Amino acid sequence: MNTKRMMLCVAAVLVVLLLLNVSHGEIILDTASGAPHSAGLYLEDDYWAFHRFELTNPTNIESVGGYFYRRFEVYPDSVFSAVIELSGPSDDPDSMYLTTPDVLATGLVPLDVDRGAYFGNLSLSLPPGWYGLAFGTGAFGAPSGGKVFMPYLSEDLDPAQSMIGISHYYSSYTIYSQPFRFFVSTDPVPEPSTLFLLAAGALGLLAYRGRRKA
Repeated sequence: MNTKRMMLCVAAVLVVLLLLNVSHGEIILDTASGAPHSAGLYLEDDYWAFHRFELTNPTNIESVGGYFYRRFEVYPDSVFSAVIELSGPSDDPDSMYLTTPDVLATGLVPLDVDRGAYFGNLSLSLPPGWYGLAFGTGAFGAPSGGKVFMPYLSEDLDPAQSMIGISHYYSSYTIYSQPFRFFVSTDPVPEPSTLFLLAAGALGLLAYRGRRKA
């Protein structure tokens, strides 16, 4: 193998490795784990729930989810998800019905009748700061009527924050001490140096191919 061909192969491998590194996702928020309890709460059209979380770096969210139990096929086959911008670790949404501009994006989490962890796509780029992840039914495309059960789990992975219930009927917020599962899957935003290396590698490959054709 001549020197130019070896350099081409090395450059191609480096570009592939960098692309794999950039596209590697991770779960940055996971609030609970372990066995589900028989007790919990029901998400309904007039009762939603959210959990606060903090981002310390610019982040691209890919998907969000939680631990749900639909129980019966006649109950809603999805819940909505919403990401809310907060001012700090004790802030609440600006509106209980999530109709204000602090709601940055919404999506749907499809559910089956079995209990377990379910997730749905929600693509959003966020700067560092505090946010809330909310779930509910009867809004943002999620079906109305029926209930979706959220059991609490045995291990609290985020004891500094509690799940907050949003009651439209009583116009109140309820703090839960039990650990309910909310999770966020993300892609870290590539650093400028990484993007530069990718661009340089691609340009180098194109230049080499151009010289060969000439």
